[in-house]
Amino acid sequence: MTEAEQLEEGRRVLLATGWQLDAQCADRTVAARFRLAIKLGQQWEEGIYRLGRYFDSVLQSLMVAVSAGDLQSSVLESRDKHVTLVVQHFCRGLRAARSQARHVYEMLPRVLTLVLDYGAACEREARSGSASRTSSASSTAAAAAAAGGGASVGAVLASDPQSVYAKPSEECLQRLLDRLEGLLATMTANRWLTALPQLTSRICHRHGRVAGFIQRTLQLVSLLFPRQSHWSIVSLSRSTVRLRAERAHQVLDLIRGSAGLPGHQAQVGLYNSTVKALVACARSTTAADSKQLNISWSVSRRAFDSAGANGVLIPNLRQLTVSVPEAPDPLDGGRGWGGAEGGAAAAGAVSNAGAGSSAGGASAAAAGSPMGSAPGGTGATAGTQGIAGSGDEAEALAEGEVAAAAALVINGGRVDQLAPGSLSLSGFGEPDSQVLVAELEPTVAVMSSKEQPKRVTAMGTDGRRHPFLCKTERRGDLRKDARVMEFATTVNRLLRRDAEGRRRALALRAYAVVVLSEDTGLAEWVQGTSTFRAEVTKVYAANKLKDPMVVVTETYKTYQKEQDMFAHDKKTMATRFRFRWLPLFPALFHQWFPLTFAGPAEWLASRTEFARSAAAWSITGHIIGLGDRHGENLLIDTRSGACVHVDFDCIFDKGLKLRRAEVVPFRLTGNMLDGMGLAGHEGTFRRTAEACLRVFRSERDVLLSVLEPFVHDPLVEWNRKSKRGSDSGGGRGSDRVGSDGGMLPLTGVGGETVQMEGLEVMRRTAERIAGFYNYGHTAGEVALASGRAAGNPGAGGTPLSVEGQAHRLIAEATSHENLCRLYVGWLPWL
Repeated sequence: MTEAEQLEEGRRVLLATGWQLDAQCADRTVAARFRLAIKLGQQWEEGIYRLGRYFDSVLQSLMVAVSAGDLQSSVLESRDKHVTLVVQHFCRGLRAARSQARHVYEMLPRVLTLVLDYGAACEREARSGSASRTSSASSTAAAAAAAGGGASVGAVLASDPQSVYAKPSEECLQRLLDRLEGLLATMTANRWLTALPQLTSRICHRHGRVAGFIQRTLQLVSLLFPRQSHWSIVSLSRSTVRLRAERAHQVLDLIRGSAGLPGHQAQVGLYNSTVKALVACARSTTAADSKQLNISWSVSRRAFDSAGANGVLIPNLRQLTVSVPEAPDPLDGGRGWGGAEGGAAAAGAVSNAGAGSSAGGASAAAAGSPMGSAPGGTGATAGTQGIAGSGDEAEALAEGEVAAAAALVINGGRVDQLAPGSLSLSGFGEPDSQVLVAELEPTVAVMSSKEQPKRVTAMGTDGRRHPFLCKTERRGDLRKDARVMEFATTVNRLLRRDAEGRRRALALRAYAVVVLSEDTGLAEWVQGTSTFRAEVTKVYAANKLKDPMVVVTETYKTYQKEQDMFAHDKKTMATRFRFRWLPLFPALFHQWFPLTFAGPAEWLASRTEFARSAAAWSITGHIIGLGDRHGENLLIDTRSGACVHVDFDCIFDKGLKLRRAEVVPFRLTGNMLDGMGLAGHEGTFRRTAEACLRVFRSERDVLLSVLEPFVHDPLVEWNRKSKRGSDSGGGRGSDRVGSDGGMLPLTGVGGETVQMEGLEVMRRTAERIAGFYNYGHTAGEVALASGRAAGNPGAGGTPLSVEGQAHRLIAEATSHENLCRLYVGWLPWL
């Protein structure tokens, strides 16, 4: 049998085995059939991933059984066996995916979750002496997750690891860590950068060896990709959580002390000074009517100039997002089998070349498409087969620095122990010089808002001005914005992979968010946009109608009185809303497109883009419980017509807890519908919403893994709630405050936190993706509809179909009975 025939036979075996599982006709031969497909496919990633996922499905069933109280020795042994098998095969798959990968974002987060959670369980067992102590709240969360999402990663992630990993084995943990540490030494290094949020959220891990692995991994990522990772780790060192800050400082100390890698100490210092200056800017106050502020920055242009290639990266989305080129689907025409095959590498990979500096520097271009030169400034490339074997002098120097970095981390500083090729650094994409900060401009614009956010402009080494919004959230948490952008980036990647998503060119407009501290952050300025309310106002002005905000100002007291008067009579209030209030705000947004775009082809394309982007954001927003969608938080791209959402403080159904509960799943008001054409939400909007829901259901586990950090790195508001509810403050095992509200000493902290609020968030999200409608929407309700009422479509024991779920969401969003109850500032009639 020729090689091509073997590949084709392997593809047929894989397809047939997948169909066997889909038909629920699995038997003992499934694993053997997957192994045969892997052998025929020459150890390619897809087959290994499918086998690992099969073992994972068995593991999830065992975890649900254990969390429900089945602690028989045979069940526990089988659980530990399948944990090991999943980690083994996913690590093998990650190593097999050399130049291109298809399942990195599925396998790596899952491996980390399994090992880190198992390690936490072992440490808890050692401390308590009994693994059977599980809280009733944990059992309730596990049961609810199993009922809502089925036996899946979603169900298990929504369960307290203490109940899932009852009676863990330290021997099993050591085997898992051996696999994971082997992966650290062999997997393409840039892929660890994709796990940076997950690793930083677990930096307070209690188990000694696990905590050491996390710190070594962060050290390696920081040494190889300092410009990207320093923004996260330096900011983490300023955390108000003492243990979190101390662990981050330990990582930075390891980086500073890295012998043979010059420039790191100064670079860490420069990042620290920059973050400190930006935090001071965000917290500064000025007169209420002030529109501008002159700042004498504590970090000068001279400091940025003297740093050279070891300077501070402009933190925009393009430069902070690592791009892992995806292999083609091997089940689609048989392409993409093995590392040697596959198309051209995707562009946009993160490199550490310093060629973007205006001061000069070697070009990042190299024959292998550079990815991950060491932080000295050369743009050399380490090939896909390892770090040795280059004939180019500059390339050899960079490879030597990479080898030294890996040896310092993996072998305790002994370079001679690092075998050639043991660290695989792949170079992907077109050479893309990175832009560094040349100067922070002294003139800062002050926005007209209570918190006085500032528009800070950084002059880049490319000679361009890069604006950012530097703001503080005294009652919020900017980590929410950062996590939502991570979620949006993940959604975009999944939509690109889906055939319907590609055909419609579906994408969420995302932007970079850098968390400077729990209450301050830096957000990339969204260029070329205007608020939805402002654009509707322009259309009203073109029709010589009164500014809608003027009408609201004149009538809002009367409207609020009617809301109070008919608070318990939804039908009457809905009738008054329709016939009295809606006529004051006619739906005219369809005129915006021909007013903004010259030709008919342009405005038709922009209208289609408006409907598609609105649908994609609406479904995404509903899944994560996004609220506060008033006319200022929804932007319109004036160049393409696309919808862009900003300000994500009100997520996880926080809008339901407002005095006037936001009882619609997303904004779909009269002018929104008018902008979509005569069909309104029928046609483009509905079909796009259904396409997004299908992608979410098929990729549920990947999306839930993005939310996992909320379980271990809880929001400030959750810690405040826990502090009010218990003496420990900040949830089980808090490391934030003591019973007197002060900081606990390091020896007294509990370490990593498991937040029940985070588990509840994941449960609700898993249910929504599965097709349940669990959004509180009855009159006067400000809490979540955790109970499922009979006769409430999607709220019973059976989830809705994709079409049924889209229909239910649209019906709730456009219901006058819901819209008439919203806060007047939300502008429900606009």
